[in-house]
Amino acid sequence: MAFSLPVFLSLALAVLTVVNLALYRRLRRLDACWRAECSRQSERLQGLSEEIGALCSGASGMGEHLSRVEQQVRRLNERQDQLELRDPVNREYHQAVKMIRNGAGLEELMEACGLVRAEAELLMRLHAPGRASPQREDAASSSS
Repeated sequence: MAFSLPVFLSLALAVLTVVNLALYRRLRRLDACWRAECSRQSERLQGLSEEIGALCSGASGMGEHLSRVEQQVRRLNERQDQLELRDPVNREYHQAVKMIRNGAGLEELMEACGLVRAEAELLMRLHAPGRASPQREDAASSSS
């Protein structure tokens, strides 16, 4: 059974039309999926943008708060220094602590600040450079 050229061309055209319709439908489905995904991503992007805006706003507020706290700490430190300078006993201890932090020796400390040996040794133990704070050492020794 031999097909004539017009019959063959008609069948080929019909097959190509069916394939073309199937591809067109698939393309429409993919396009609909792509548009839905773009819409979802756009909504997510909008939500993330709003969250970033809120975080930036909060960070700005925290920066201002931190700045105020730093100013308060500076004022308190200045006030503490003023109070320490008013009291001659505290002034001697304050001077002794500064000397210890600058590496002064025990004898030098006793002479310059008029301290007895026990006071000078205690201050050396408390404020010598490289020494951990007393609270940290107490915690470390109690956990051992």
